[in-house]
Amino acid sequence: MNYAKPTSIDGFIQENKALWKPLHEKNMQAGGNKMTSWGMLSVVSPQGNQTRFSVLTWDGFNSMADAMNYARYTSNGEVNADWQKVLSETKMGEILPNGFEYSILYELVMRLPAN
Repeated sequence: MNYAKPTSIDGFIQENKALWKPLHEKNMQAGGNKMTSWGMLSVVSPQGNQTRFSVLTWDGFNSMADAMNYARYTSNGEVNADWQKVLSETKMGEILPNGFEYSILYELVMRLPAN
């Protein structure tokens, strides 16, 4: 989970829909980074100046090992064309000048399926 407090919630949501969602979809289909889901949420409540974050994204994996490998990934200097395109178009440096407020790695312990 990647918690953020962007300067523009709308800008954050629109950029994630337009740039990051297609990139993650393509990478998930290719299977190389082992990500199985990705999503974004906006905070409805609480709100105000004292809140620690107003949006969050998540990266889902089938195993803790896959999540850890993704979290500790370091580039060898090569950036594929899809990432390069997103990096050339992103305004995330302006939208999130401080980056994510914090990121937490959770482990799913139990889940009941929907009926």
